[in-house]
Amino acid sequence: MTAAESQLPATQRISNAVYRAVAKLVAGRIGSSEVVRCVFARRSLATGEISFPRSDIDLTIILSGALTSPAGAAALASLAKSVLRLRTLLPVVGECEVFTPEELARWSAIEPYRASLNRRTLIPLYGAPVTIPEVSVERQDSIRLFLFWLETYFPRAIQRRDLRNLRKFAVEMWNAYTTATSAMPWPFVSRRLTEAAWRAAEPETYGGLLTRHPAEYVGLCFRLAERLHERVLRPLGGLRRPLVFTATLAPELLERTFVVLPAPDAPLPAAADAPNAFLCTPEVLDLYAHHMNPFVYAILPPELTELGIERPSWAAFIRAGRYLSASNRTRRRGFVSRGADSKTRAIQTVSQAAAMMAQGSLPEKPHGAGPVEAWDPARDCDDYYRRCYPSIYRNAERAWNILDGLTETSHGR
Repeated sequence: MTAAESQLPATQRISNAVYRAVAKLVAGRIGSSEVVRCVFARRSLATGEISFPRSDIDLTIILSGALTSPAGAAALASLAKSVLRLRTLLPVVGECEVFTPEELARWSAIEPYRASLNRRTLIPLYGAPVTIPEVSVERQDSIRLFLFWLETYFPRAIQRRDLRNLRKFAVEMWNAYTTATSAMPWPFVSRRLTEAAWRAAEPETYGGLLTRHPAEYVGLCFRLAERLHERVLRPLGGLRRPLVFTATLAPELLERTFVVLPAPDAPLPAAADAPNAFLCTPEVLDLYAHHMNPFVYAILPPELTELGIERPSWAAFIRAGRYLSASNRTRRRGFVSRGADSKTRAIQTVSQAAAMMAQGSLPEKPHGAGPVEAWDPARDCDDYYRRCYPSIYRNAERAWNILDGLTETSHGR
C-alpha cells in the first residue's frame, strides 16, 4: 500500500483491494491464452478510486502480434470469446483494450493524454510490465479529451439523471480544460487530485459540482467549453433560439440528433432526451469540428455555418483520421462491445477519406450509411475474427500508412 492509499477511508481501501484481487484473477485467465503477452489495469482501478459496486475493472491486453493469419485469427477469436464469457459472468469486468506492442507505442503518440495517465498509474496484473512511451501532451490532445466526454457520455448521463456520472464527467472535463489552458505538462492522474486542484483554483465554479439538478451540469460544462473556445478559435455570432436537427454523422455513420443551445444556461428542449442526442452549443460544435471530428462540418445547417464556424483544415482531417483508423480499434468486438461496433465502420469510412486525401482532396460527405449489420455481417465473435477481422485490419493499416505519409502543412484542393 502506498502512502497516498494509506490516507484513504477504510471502505475505499477495502473496495480497491477487493477489485484488484478480482482483476488479478481475471488477468490470469486472460493470460492463459498463448497470444497474450501481458495485462494491466487502468482508469479507476489503477488510480485507487473504486466506487463499490458501480465501478468497472478496465483492462489493457497486449498481444504477441496482429494475428491476421488464419491460425492467429482463430486464436484471437478464442480469446475474444473467453473475455466475453468473463464479462458476462462478472459484469464488473469492463472494457478491455487490445494492442500489439507496436500499436501501443503508436497509440501513445496519437492519444498522449490518456497514454500519460496510463503510463503513470497502470498496475501490472499478468506478464512482464509494459513500457508506455512518454509523449508530450499538446493543447489539441487535451481539447479532444474534453470533447470525448462531452460527445456521448455526457448526454447519456443527462438523460438518465445520473448525478454521480455527471459529476465524474465534469471533473474529467475540467482536468482536460486546465491541461489545455495552462502550463501543466500532463493532466492530473486522478479525479481526487483534479477536484482538489479545481477547488483551490476556482472555488466558485467548483461549487457547481454540488448541484442536485442534472441540467445545471449542462451550464457548468458548456461554460468551460465557451472559455476553451475563447482561447483557441475565433468568436462566433449568436444563435437566437435552440436548434434541433438530425443527421448521419461520419465516420461512424450513426444518426445523431443535434440539440444546439443558444447559451450554456439555456433550458433543455425535449429533444435532449432523443436517442443518440448530441447536446452542444455553437462553440462546442466549432471545437468538435476542428479538434475531434472534422466530418461534422459537412452536415451543419446554414444557421450554424453563418455564425462563423469555418471548414476544418487539412491538418484536422489528418489528425482525426489517424485517431479514428488506429488498428487497435479493429479488436473491439468481444473485448469492448458485444456485437457489431460502429468504430469498425469508422475505419472503413476513414479508409475512403484517406484515399481521397492521397489525391490531394479534402474528404467530402462519405457514403454508406445503414445498419451496422450491413457493414459487419459477422454472426458472432468467432465469425468476426475468422472471416472479417483480417481484411478490416488491413484497411486500417492502409489508411494509417496513407495518412502517416501526409504532412499537416500540405493543403488539399
